[in-house]
Order: sequence, then structure tokens, then C-alpha cells
Amino acid sequence: MRSTECPLSVHPSSETRQVTSLRLSFVGLNGSIPTSIGFLTGLKELLMTENTIHGELPAVICQCTLLETMELSRNRISGVLPDCLGTMDRLYKIDLRANQISGEIPRSLGGMQALEELMLSGNQLSGAIPAELYDAKRLEVRSPHAYGVRDAACPISTG
Repeated sequence: MRSTECPLSVHPSSETRQVTSLRLSFVGLNGSIPTSIGFLTGLKELLMTENTIHGELPAVICQCTLLETMELSRNRISGVLPDCLGTMDRLYKIDLRANQISGEIPRSLGGMQALEELMLSGNQLSGAIPAELYDAKRLEVRSPHAYGVRDAACPISTG
């Protein structure tokens, strides 16, 4: 499949609040996630796996407070993870595998009440798994390699 530049643009209106799902996986999208994605305040599901999306994950994604599932694996997303992800109380699945994300896993993710699945392997993450992740009520913490953290030891013993 040939990738073509497909700019995603969202304009604020009463209709944008009614969008609950974006299912755009395997469609050859090429471009960055626009900051206007924050206008989709009713969004519950963001599925954009296996495209050629590049650039940083914009922090305005955190304005989508109803978001439950975020699957953006196998793209070219880079930069660091926004710390505000930890404020997304309904988000239970984050799949950002096989991107170019760098930096450390934000400690704030440990405060996420609903988080069950955190998939970050295949990135350039550094540092240890934050001890706060062990406090996440529903998340089963795995080895550092499962989160894409290279050459890092777990900060605490898991038994």
C-alpha cells in the first residue's frame, strides 16, 4: 500500500463532540496527529495502527477525557510521552509499540485508575520503570523489556 500525505484536520463544532471513534488503522495515513484532535472531546477510541504517522503525540490528546483505547502502534511517532496522559481516568489501553518514542515513562501513568494495558516495546525509552506503575490498580507490571525500556532495572522487586 502506498502512503500518501493525508492531513487530518478537526474543526471545532457541536458535531466534533459527538465523534466517539476514529478507526483509521492500516489505511496508509502519512502525517502528524494534529493539535486539533483535542476538539474531539467525546472520543472514546483512537485506532491508527500501522500507518506512517510521525511527529510527537500532542499533549492536547489529554483533552479527550473520555478516551478509553489509544492504539497507535507501528507508526513513526517520536518525542516523549506527554505527562498529562496520567490524568486520563478512563484510558485503559495504551498501545504505542514499534514507534520512535524516547525519554522515560512518565511517573504520572501510575495514577491512572483504569489502565490495564500499557504496550511500549519497540521504542527508544530509557530509565527504569517508574515505581508508581506498580501502584496502578489494574495494570500488571512486566519486565522492563515489555515496556521498551533498554538496559534498565526494575526500581523495586516484584517478589
